[in-house]
Amino acid sequence: MNLKFRRQHPLANYILDFYCHEKLLCVELDGSIHDDVAQSEYDSARTDLLNRFGITVMRFKNDDVLHQLKSVLKILKQQILLIS
Repeated sequence: MNLKFRRQHPLANYILDFYCHEKLLCVELDGSIHDDVAQSEYDSARTDLLNRFGITVMRFKNDDVLHQLKSVLKILKQQILLIS
């Protein structure tokens, strides 16, 4: 789709896994630590803050990226088209 994503992009007090400035889109890849209740609450607060900046946050599990990449890319593309 000819978009540029920055890896490990700093924003406020956070490091975004992947960030597309043109679409104000953050893509986070989550390992099993994100299943922890405390981490989940932190992630939710972080997402709320990024949303206040107008940034859409999409989260994918590492396993999904490794084993279902086509599905992940399809979902990502659909979201990008919605943002347009």
